[in-house]
Amino acid sequence: MLETLLFSLAGTAVFAGVAAGLVYLMAALGGGSRAEDTRPAHTARPARRPGR
Repeated sequence: MLETLLFSLAGTAVFAGVAAGLVYLMAALGGGSRAEDTRPAHTARPARRPGR
């Protein structure tokens, strides 16, 4: 019983660590820059319509 609880807790901790690491890597490698690139595109679209 205790072994099962310890195993599940350890597995959860490892999974959480891997998930946090992947999120950190994605943010560090350019996830934030991608979000910034999409914002000007949204702001530029309404500006093009009145020009036409």
